[in-house]
Amino acid sequence: MTAARGRDRLDYRADIDGLRAVAVILVVLFHAFPDFLGGGFIGVDVFFVISGYLITGNILTDIRADQFNYLDFYARRFRRIVPALVVVLGAVLCFGWFLLLPEEFLDLGRQVAAGSAFTSNILLLMQAGYFDTAAELKPPLHLWSLGIEEQYYIVWPAILVLACKTRLNKLAIISLSGAASFAFMLAVPTIDAFYLLPARFWELLVGGALAYCETDTGSMLQLTLNRISAALGNAGLAWPALSNIAGGLAVILLAFALISLNPTTPYPRYNALLPTLAALLLIAAGPSAWLNRRILANRTAVALGLISYPLYLWHWPLLSFARIVEGGTPPIAVRLVLVSAAIILAWLTWMLVEIPVRKKLFGAIAANHQQKTVVSAAVAALALTFAASTSVVKFRVVPSSEIAVRDLGEEKWYRHIDDMIADGALTIGMCERGDNCAASARHPVHFALYGDSHAEQLFPGLVTTSPHDGWLLLSRPACPPVAHLNVSQGDNERNCVAWNEHAMAALAADDRIKTVVLTSLAMPYFDGEAHSAYSRDGAFDISSDFYSGSLPEIFYLGFSQTIRALFDAGKQVVFAVDNPELSFDLNTCVRHGVLQEFLGSARQCSMPRSDYDSRVAAYREMIGRIKSEFPQLLVYDPTDLICDRITCSPWRGGRSLYRDQDHLSVYGSEFVATDLQKWLTQREIQPLSRGQALQPVSGSRSSL
Repeated sequence: MTAARGRDRLDYRADIDGLRAVAVILVVLFHAFPDFLGGGFIGVDVFFVISGYLITGNILTDIRADQFNYLDFYARRFRRIVPALVVVLGAVLCFGWFLLLPEEFLDLGRQVAAGSAFTSNILLLMQAGYFDTAAELKPPLHLWSLGIEEQYYIVWPAILVLACKTRLNKLAIISLSGAASFAFMLAVPTIDAFYLLPARFWELLVGGALAYCETDTGSMLQLTLNRISAALGNAGLAWPALSNIAGGLAVILLAFALISLNPTTPYPRYNALLPTLAALLLIAAGPSAWLNRRILANRTAVALGLISYPLYLWHWPLLSFARIVEGGTPPIAVRLVLVSAAIILAWLTWMLVEIPVRKKLFGAIAANHQQKTVVSAAVAALALTFAASTSVVKFRVVPSSEIAVRDLGEEKWYRHIDDMIADGALTIGMCERGDNCAASARHPVHFALYGDSHAEQLFPGLVTTSPHDGWLLLSRPACPPVAHLNVSQGDNERNCVAWNEHAMAALAADDRIKTVVLTSLAMPYFDGEAHSAYSRDGAFDISSDFYSGSLPEIFYLGFSQTIRALFDAGKQVVFAVDNPELSFDLNTCVRHGVLQEFLGSARQCSMPRSDYDSRVAAYREMIGRIKSEFPQLLVYDPTDLICDRITCSPWRGGRSLYRDQDHLSVYGSEFVATDLQKWLTQREIQPLSRGQALQPVSGSRSSL
């Protein structure tokens, strides 16, 4: 193999540009046609191996020649990466201004800022969760891999320089670092392993190890490899045969990865070895291998490899914006056109931006002042992009001032209420990051709102419409107030059982709380169907280690236990029926109206009342069972506020009651809360005395 021959430095290899072409084709086809090439995301792993190989080889070559300096290294990296990146990020912001709704545009501003700071992977990891936007609706999503590579460029040169200065064994450092990274990847949750450099470091180091073997010509390792190569040659396995075997094995590994992996496969795990080893074998096979010489090094593959970076930058924003505007996956013909457009834009970026910047403006960067100029210009361009995108967020520079549009997707909508503070005395040790625990400050707290995000959505309205009493909010998204219920979405385990136990203990121990209002999202929990945007990645995985039976039965039993425990604690209990989930994409309705400058036509989006009633029949049957078991339970139903006898509509007085398909906007929260407050006042609710016995009605389950 090439490692056995050894040389002083890494020369240009056309077949590596061809391998870049393979990697970018896999990624583009996966993003455009995931049903056709479900494992195409492995192209990113191939890119990582290539980067590790080239960067490590160049650094080691310069170190051995006593020519390495950080300014030169980053000048070359920035000259290669920054020009096209800034152009694409600027275009993404411009597209977003015309195509996105206000809160979507603010989120895009955060994503562009992270992209310009090479921290997209960290932002995406921080955003991952119940309320996160679907991945396909994030135009700069793909920059997570660029963030990993740039972070690698910061860490790895320093490690190699330190190893050389301290005379440490560089191969041992590469091996130990790679092993530690691989172990970290296996130890952390999949979402962390996907986005974090420490979990991806080993893929870059696989390429780095090969580069070390090829450039360290006088080492004991190189002599050993030469002996092995000679022995294999004497046995009839000369280098040409070995290189062709390596190429063939690489194709088999790639093919198996493409067939066996899909977007639902936990990744990266051991399965990440498939594309990583395939890339390693193809690079190690060398330019003389038949596959590399005839396929990867052909003119078409090389040409596509040369524009692989701008193609990678352009393709995903085009596909993402198309999905946003379409409200789903665009037709195949549209996606084919977009892929073609991405190739054209990549070529134009290469010809009009990258080549002039790299060869004309900063063609020679050997001198110190030239390197400083390149780095300064790159940092300035990135800083300007960062400042523009963060200003969008800080000053809420949004593309529409239409009030009905602003109702949608309001960021941190529950925090817009100034009358809300965290109740530390009650929530210390119970509420974690992602929970929402708060209490109104103006009035004594006598009411508690307990549930998931559908309890949280009512809190702003209840706080602002309460004339005398204060409210306490205890909510964890995706955790209904149902005892012994486990809820998860993929790797996202909500730990609902422990949360509900803590919340119930806090409510029972607080004598201030006289009335507890229970509410939660209904159907995705109750029947396992993906009705709303927040079960977009598949239905919630719901189970119970305590109860057995069907999902409706488990939900009924756990909900009954919660109600009984609250009654036994002397609380008055109110069950607020969930507001209707919309059967259409509210954002798409409004977006089409904005694009056509006819927002009124967008407000015609509604759903038949009969369809909604049919969908929630089992849910209402469960409510009836609960009510028959607990006659003292008060049931508030907001359905008739949103639906008439014919249709259910999210629009009232030119405003949107909803912020998405199932959550109320702040306006909708106040709209429903006003009615709920009136309903509570009319009933002059009084709590039960603590310890007052609650006798089950005939036919109820004694186990509850």
